Amino acid sequence: MAVLPNRFLVKLDINTDWFKTYHHPLGFLRLTVESGSKLGQDKEGKSFFKKLAHDVPDCFVKVLLSPEGEWRTKTVMNSRDPEWNETHDFLISDHDQQIELDIDDDDTASDDDIGIAVTTVKKLLLDGGRQELSLAHKEEPIEGKVKLHAEFLKFVPDASSLKKQEAGTQGLLTVLVASALGIQGQRQDLKPSVAVTWGTNAFRTAVKTDMLGTDIHNPAFDQAFRVPLVAGSIDGAAPVRIALMDGNNEKGSVEISLDEVLAAPDLTVQKDFELGGAGGAVVRAAVVLRGLELCK
Repeated sequence: MAVLPNRFLVKLDINTDWFKTYHHPLGFLRLTVESGSKLGQDKEGKSFFKKLAHDVPDCFVKVLLSPEGEWRTKTVMNSRDPEWNETHDFLISDHDQQIELDIDDDDTASDDDIGIAVTTVKKLLLDGGRQELSLAHKEEPIEGKVKLHAEFLKFVPDASSLKKQEAGTQGLLTVLVASALGIQGQRQDLKPSVAVTWGTNAFRTAVKTDMLGTDIHNPAFDQAFRVPLVAGSIDGAAPVRIALMDGNNEKGSVEISLDEVLAAPDLTVQKDFELGGAGGAVVRAAVVLRGLELCK
C-alpha cells in the first residue's frame, strides 16, 4: 500500500477538496510478453537446475507492475526458447512504475526460478516500446533473455474513444467518494460508510466511528473505486448505485446512469447526491468516465 504511485491524503486543512487532490491514473500500458531465449542456462550454456543437465524447462512468465496485481502467461512446454505472445493491460499512474518479469519452470512439486528481469514503463516507452532484457538468477547474470513490447494508451474525456479500441481495455470508470453530510442519529451509535455497486462490481469505504477528530455526522471518506471497461460494458449498462450505510443497514441510495455521465462536461458527474430515505443526508461523490487514445 505504501508503494508509489499509491498515495495517501493527509489533510492538514479539513477543507482540502478530495476531488482536487485525487491523482487520476494516466492510462493503460498494453504489454506483450513475446518470447524467451536460452532459458535455464548459465553463461557457459549449462543447465543450472538441480536436475539432469539435459532437462528442458516448461516456462511461464509472471509479470508484476507495482502496485497492480500479478499476471501470468501460459506455460510453454519443453523449450529453452519459448514463444508466448500474450498481452495484458496494466493501469498506469506514473511512468516510473517498475515492471518485473519472473520466469519460472512449471513443476508439479514446486516451480523452479529461471530468472528475473526488471525495467520501468518509462525505459520501455523510450526504447520505442520494445526491449530484450537480460535475466538474472539469484542476482547473478545468466544467458537467458526475454523480449517484450508495449503500447501506452492515455486517458481522454472523449465519449467516442470508449468504442474505438478493437480489443482489450476500452476505458475506465472511476467513482470518487469524498464525504457524507447531514447524517442523523446518536453519535455513539453511528457507523457510517458508503457502498458503491456497478453491475457485478461492489466496493465499500472504510466504516467510520465516533472518535477524536471525526465528525461522525459529516464524515470524510476520500476513497476512489475503479473499474476497467471492456468491449460492450457501456452500452445498456446498469447505473452506478451509491448507498449510505450505517453498519450493515442501508440508510438511502441514489443511482447515476452512465448516459448522464457520457452527456456531462468532461465525462464527469460531481455533486452532493441526495439520497432517498436517508433523512436528508447526502453523499458528496463523483462518477468519471475515461476513454483511451494511443500515444504514438
